[in-house]
Formats: sequence, C-alpha cells, structure tokens
Amino acid sequence: SDRPLAISRPFFQTNAANFQQSTYFTPWGFDQAGLEAGFDYKRTSVRATIFNGLVVRDEDGTLKAFAAQGGPLSKANNLPAHNTPDFQFLVNQILTMDGGNVSFYYYHGNLALPIAGDISNLFRNNFDRVAFYGSYPVGSHLYALAGFQHGRDHTLAGSTFTSRGAFAEADFPLGHYITPGFRYDWFDPATNKDSNELRGATAFVNVPLQNGVQAIAEYQHKNIKRGLLPDRKDDAFQIRFIFIL
Repeated sequence: SDRPLAISRPFFQTNAANFQQSTYFTPWGFDQAGLEAGFDYKRTSVRATIFNGLVVRDEDGTLKAFAAQGGPLSKANNLPAHNTPDFQFLVNQILTMDGGNVSFYYYHGNLALPIAGDISNLFRNNFDRVAFYGSYPVGSHLYALAGFQHGRDHTLAGSTFTSRGAFAEADFPLGHYITPGFRYDWFDPATNKDSNELRGATAFVNVPLQNGVQAIAEYQHKNIKRGLLPDRKDDAFQIRFIFIL
C-alpha cells in the first residue's frame, strides 16, 4: 500500500469523510512531524507513532488542512484540544518474500473543524480510521492486492457517522521492465447518507528502466453520486516521467 504502481492512490486514502461537511483528514497526503517507535521480529513489523496533528486554515478563500508543523501552522491555544496529539499504529506481516503480506492500520486523531465555514468558530472532531491491506503473488505474472477501511467521525451535534472504502487491484509484471495493472475503487464518505459514493476504475502501466528512469501512464474513470443531482463523471489521463540522478 505504500508503493503503488499507479500514479493515483486508492480513493479512501485520498478522500475525506463527509456527512454535513468535509472532515479534511485523509490517511495519505500530509507530511506530519511525529515520534515513532517499533520493533521487528522475523517477518513481523510493529510501529506506533505520535503525530502533532492537523490544522484547518484559509488559503486564498478556500479552507484547507495542513500538518501542524509550527509557525503559522501551529495549533493555537484557543483551539479545542490544541495540545492533544494524534496516534497511529501499524502492524505488517510478511507472508512471502516475493510480495505477499497483510497489514493492519489504525489512526486516532482530533481536528478542530469550522462551523458553517467560519474558521473563527470551531468544534472538535475526534475521529478513527481502521484499515486492512493484503497482497499476494499468484504465479509469476500476477499480483493481487486489496484493502478495506472503516472510519468514524463526530458531528457538531456530538453524534457520530461512519465512512467506508475498499479497493481491489491486479498487477501483471512482464519481466523487470514493464508492469500493467488495473484497480477498482469504492468509497462512501458517509454511510448514513444516500447517494454520495465514489466509484472508479483505473488502468495503468509502469515502466521502470532500473537506471533511475521511470515512466508511469494512467487512465482513470470516476463516477461521483451527488444526491438528487445527476452523477458527475470524470475521466483523466496522466503520464509521469521520473529521473533519479
């Protein structure tokens, strides 16, 4: 899950839970400061991390979340639970030395969210994310990968809502220099809200030349349900070149 062959990542890693408003947190995309401890025993790795968490700020008229790294991005003393850190726990078990593994991921955090878009009027959202990942080589030309995440967040009224997401992926390594693949994604940002799911299909090809040069091409079709409004369909093609000198 940490080294996808495609350009994009699974939906539940890059989309925030959203019932009445965005909760901003995503498992991927924030370079937080933290302190990590762990141990390895044979094929088992365990890691526990304390993070400084996130803050929501206005940037050019748009509210965005940033890692609380200090300076203007420090958590102000008047924020709800400004001195309460986030916590992450990860367990990885290697099944086979050629790519088989299972992983457990847990994140507990808190983030001060704006009320009605007012950054000066905030409430505290205590949230949790639990995810399971797995991959396994099926023969020499197929790697199967899958993941599932369950989330829980709080609303302004103090009630909770859940979010869920999953993906399934198949990679087809054709030697050392080219790997095409396909991934299907599903993410529901609020399970107690109708017609708001995201679904997508992604086809990609990864070409590492093993000399610091790499190319990745990707096509993704995404369908977003919008309640009573018509579904939104997005199609995107990307190609990325990587040079490591």
